[in-house]
Amino acid sequence: HDQDITLKEMARVMHDKLNENGHNWFDYAQSIQKTSEDLYQRGANNAKEKGLLLLDTKYEFGIHLNDPDRKIVLIDEVHTPDSSRYVEQSEWQTKFPQIQTEMQTRKYATVTDLLKQHPELKIKEWSKQVVRDVLVEQGYNGTSGKPPTLTNQQVIETSARYIEVYERLTGKEFDFKHFSQPFNETEIVKYIQNL
Repeated sequence: HDQDITLKEMARVMHDKLNENGHNWFDYAQSIQKTSEDLYQRGANNAKEKGLLLLDTKYEFGIHLNDPDRKIVLIDEVHTPDSSRYVEQSEWQTKFPQIQTEMQTRKYATVTDLLKQHPELKIKEWSKQVVRDVLVEQGYNGTSGKPPTLTNQQVIETSARYIEVYERLTGKEFDFKHFSQPFNETEIVKYIQNL
């Protein structure tokens, strides 16, 4: 699970995990922070040009242990729907102020509680949130037991959202022939057209 930590705590974790002295781990932590901010700004600008808002994202970094300078390496995907949450700028600008106003009434403990009462305020995300929502609705909390099986329609909806955000961010048409898919291409394309 994600955990908020300070730069000093990050430096301590790197020192403890790598068990190496002689490196200024606080400088590494600051470098990771700066790189993350730069990456986020680039992703946010790209999304904005496409009418999307990059709400949040995650980056994963490693340290190249075979390099005597211990260079920081960006690993894993960047700005994909698996690691990031995108929304339509126009929908965000309309609904988020309403959500803020409702939350200030203190009638709701969390935004999730608010959205249960006012589903019309839910902002469509171009991310894996659709899968999380389905799992939560079915009572799965991610910590124990076997997750429920998604229906074909839920898998199609998730695939369609991923493909739509891919096409919008890259400006390229998704080429189905390069990917295996459990569903008919026509079925997914039809769903995308109705998003």
